Amino acid sequence: MIKELKSENYTDFEELKEDIKIIHEELFPHATLGTQCAKFEEEAEELQLAKTEEEIKEEYADLFIVACGISRWCPELADCLILHLLDRLTCVEHKLELMNVVCRKMNKNQERDWGEISNGYYKHEVHNLH
Repeated sequence: MIKELKSENYTDFEELKEDIKIIHEELFPHATLGTQCAKFEEEAEELQLAKTEEEIKEEYADLFIVACGISRWCPELADCLILHLLDRLTCVEHKLELMNVVCRKMNKNQERDWGEISNGYYKHEVHNLH
């Protein structure tokens, strides 16, 4: 693990964004702005399909993480996306919960096996239990 993220270590989303950006550079060295925008679109589609509150939280976290990755190339776009995500959350408790889920998901992402599918586009391997 590059760095274990714990929500209690962050006072705001800006600090968390910077740590995720560093981890993103390590995990996805060949990613590009284009592949990350495509990934953001993919995650947005998954959010639209989410049915339960837990699924919605997970997809918001995925969108936040991808936006942090976008900050490698276009900080202004990343900040706009993150601000929009945070504005969609109705109260402080939801924002704190998002921070918890983001940290949990990012720690999980660091443990996954990632494969570069094509030219900077990555997918994690799914391990089926038999």
